[in-house]
Amino acid sequence: MVASSGPTHADDAMAETLKEQLVEVKPLDMPFSHGLAPRGRNNDYWISKAAGAEGDGRFDDAARHLQRAVDLDGKSLLAWVRLAYMHMQLDRFSQALHALRRALDLKDKFPRDPTERDELHFRLLFNTALLLYKHSREAAVGPDGEERGTQEVKSALKNLRQAEELKVGVEHQRLVLVLRALCYFR
Repeated sequence: MVASSGPTHADDAMAETLKEQLVEVKPLDMPFSHGLAPRGRNNDYWISKAAGAEGDGRFDDAARHLQRAVDLDGKSLLAWVRLAYMHMQLDRFSQALHALRRALDLKDKFPRDPTERDELHFRLLFNTALLLYKHSREAAVGPDGEERGTQEVKSALKNLRQAEELKVGVEHQRLVLVLRALCYFR
């Protein structure tokens, strides 16, 4: 058997099909549900103001309000989750990634209900992977000579592996498969 020397026409066609599907792959919303309602803390005022601003489509104002909320309570899972989503809406890669990672660090604050916990965990992992993939498409060569995009795709694939282990719906698993394939065909 002869080893392939590179991508074939069929590989290119598959990659183009998957890229077209990426238009459908948008960040998953990080709603106030999933057991993350405000809990009567001093940052609730800013979370509520952010919800109003988001409802009016003022994502920049919402992000500012949510930043105030996390400044007041750095362990507020709801504030970090919403802040990540606002930064995704504003195409702020590094800020969104930071907020997603902070939210993932607060696993002890995840909802107790297994379905809600897995749903939230999946959304955080998937959105992190999606951001890493999209940024990898624009990345330049890093100081170590390795393409930064390659490093980010590896991180994205790691997040996707974790997301696949969660008990979530078929539609979510389809999103993982599409994004995984896009990472491989990058």
